Amino acid sequence: MQKTFTMKRIILAITAIIALAACNKDIIVPEIVTDNENVVLDFSVVVPEAQTVTKAFSDTPVIGGLKVIVFDQNSLLLKAVDATIADNAETTDRVEFTVTLPQHPSACSVHFVANCPATTNIMSEADMTSLVTSGTQDAYWQRIPVDNLIASNATLKAQLEAKFTKIPLIRSFAKVSVVANNVTGFNLQGYTLINVPTSGTV
Repeated sequence: MQKTFTMKRIILAITAIIALAACNKDIIVPEIVTDNENVVLDFSVVVPEAQTVTKAFSDTPVIGGLKVIVFDQNSLLLKAVDATIADNAETTDRVEFTVTLPQHPSACSVHFVANCPATTNIMSEADMTSLVTSGTQDAYWQRIPVDNLIASNATLKAQLEAKFTKIPLIRSFAKVSVVANNVTGFNLQGYTLINVPTSGTV
């Protein structure tokens, strides 16, 4: 009786091992991307034109530099890197750049900040509100979410670069104009803005 019971236990154990091995064949292991694997991406931005002339800002936007800031699926900083402006980058409808970013297998949010203030205190996406401009410093910003930052072949790289084509940047300040049309007996001599902020977030 004891031998029969022992034999049953052995058979059950062998069956469990075979079943486990069969299940393992169905497990799909995701592609692992290490931190030192980078990808070089081309991207382009569209800079909004100023609508009116002011003493503080020029009608023609000036890009002194552009930083790309990447956060992972937990909104933690992956990388903040300066992009390189491409040769003959300025076209009629966009400005072209190149940037080297770490590949990442999960969802990311990618921030593009032109004329970016110092980013030394940026550790998470919530810290982006600490980027402040003031005075005559203008800045331009946009956020692009992506499913991953994997570009291990030409097809995946092309898909990423398609998301980063003609990115519409948002200007960090507003323009105000006053127009008096068809008003009898009224001549506009000038105007003054009150309660104007002296600084603002990017």
